[in-house]
Amino acid sequence: MEIIISWIILSFVVGAVASNRTTGFLGGFLISLLLSPLIGIIITLASKRKDTIAFEKALLEKNEYKNNVNYIDELFKLKSLLDSGAITNELYESEKLRLDRNRVEVRNLYFFDSKGRTFTIHVNNRGKSIKVKNSIANAERFTINESEFILTVIPSNIFLSNRSFKLNAPDIENTYDLADIIK
Repeated sequence: MEIIISWIILSFVVGAVASNRTTGFLGGFLISLLLSPLIGIIITLASKRKDTIAFEKALLEKNEYKNNVNYIDELFKLKSLLDSGAITNELYESEKLRLDRNRVEVRNLYFFDSKGRTFTIHVNNRGKSIKVKNSIANAERFTINESEFILTVIPSNIFLSNRSFKLNAPDIENTYDLADIIK
């Protein structure tokens, strides 16, 4: 009887540790209760903290913003040098062309599936692997620097094979319904 009570108490402790991680309180508690508190704490500590995920996401968004601001700052500096007469029009045009060639244009891709199917997707065989939601309001976002990309769709059904599609992202914000892509 004492073993059962200590097992349950330790499961609650693991659940409390898991509450600020991706496993969550209920996940940590149930894993500990069903398998063992030791296995539960190992799985819980192996999962990412929610604040770490939020920090990584904020850092990525900050870098995207920083790339665009640097381009605008450099272009503004060039224009002010041209206006002050410090550089010639030819030098201004050549430097502007160089900036345009080196510019990293960030594109946001949003994916959802209106048919409610479950897929995991990869963009350009790197980045995150996500499960696609079934509404445009909950669309998952990827950020890329190219106008063309490879979308790999991995079905949840193990009997179906992965499919890849070469797509274009003509705008800064692009939304894709997988029901239109996978036919």
